[in-house]
Amino acid sequence: MGRVHVYIQAPGVVVRCPDCEQVLMRVVQGRGRSWVDLRGMRCLEFAASQ
Repeated sequence: MGRVHVYIQAPGVVVRCPDCEQVLMRVVQGRGRSWVDLRGMRCLEFAASQ
């Protein structure tokens, strides 16, 4: 995931691949909760803090 398109002008946030346009992630907030849908990704990696 080197580069993505992020759309924030929607009921939630949508992250898409710029090449194939596939939805990689959706984030929605409401009623004191947050939902994160990662169906478009196989793996998500975070750097560990030192």
